[in-house]
Amino acid sequence: MSVEQIKDKILSLQQALENRLPGMQTVLKDIYDHMKKDPEVVTILEDSEIALVVEGLKRHANLEIPVSKQSSAKAKRQPVTAADL
Repeated sequence: MSVEQIKDKILSLQQALENRLPGMQTVLKDIYDHMKKDPEVVTILEDSEIALVVEGLKRHANLEIPVSKQSSAKAKRQPVTAADL
């Protein structure tokens, strides 16, 4: 499967997601199978295309991926004193 074919599958996935069409699982499996055989294809895809695949997987698995909060490492550190050494 070529990169253009994967991009076509991603467009099909986008249509399936937007219109809640049946067969989304089949399209996801095709994309997954190809990416498993050729993982370098992910480096060719645009961020928006990768986001569509992730959205399809989230919807298929019926899950929510939490977004981590960026915390400051400095806020968690305690000052070191001579007594600590």
